[in-house]
Amino acid sequence: MKTKSKTRKIIIVSILSTLVLILFWVVFALFRINYYLNQYGYGSEALPKVAAVYFHLSEGVTIIDVNENNVSTFVARNPKEIFERNGYYEADRWGTFAMYNKSGSEWDSGDFEVNDTDDWCFWFIMYQIDNGKRIEDFL
Repeated sequence: MKTKSKTRKIIIVSILSTLVLILFWVVFALFRINYYLNQYGYGSEALPKVAAVYFHLSEGVTIIDVNENNVSTFVARNPKEIFERNGYYEADRWGTFAMYNKSGSEWDSGDFEVNDTDDWCFWFIMYQIDNGKRIEDFL
């Protein structure tokens, strides 16, 4: 009888320890994501969106909607895969700029460009897309 209660206590302590570690990791990740968002000037209002992408709850979200230059800023886990799933292929790349079009031919004019911004860290990468498009248009 004593071994059953001892085993049960060990299991309960193990489960609680695991839950505490998971909770610690989630809180730590949220604090770090928030720190870098504020560092790059996006503010805490973007935290839920970026956290959803980081924790695999969303494939991508727009952080700054289309502005007067027809550019939107977004976070995505793998934007190239998202675009290819919708029939857009990388036609050309100049450093951080990638041109996408339907045919994938570099001789065609691009339908839109995606820029990998300098705003990145372990937790996320910010991208910009032009021609009035948003990442949600491809999800």
